[in-house]
Amino acid sequence: MPENTVSDQAMRAFLRSSVARIAKRSVEEIDDETPIQDYGLTSLEVVILSGSLEDEFGLEIDPALVFEFRTIDLVCERLAGDRG
Repeated sequence: MPENTVSDQAMRAFLRSSVARIAKRSVEEIDDETPIQDYGLTSLEVVILSGSLEDEFGLEIDPALVFEFRTIDLVCERLAGDRG
């Protein structure tokens, strides 16, 4: 279980920094419970974000995941469930 916790923390940090970079905001402005698209990301940017997450963590992610599980919290919970 601690392995998933570390991965979860790393994934959250990666998502926060990626969303911040794409949305041209500071990482501190990114909240795990705010819908990712509320930061102004386009559909294409969300697909790119999904691909970056795949590359960074060696996962296979359907880009629709970020649309279905709209927040960083929900995306990470879902991916943790897939790993666990």
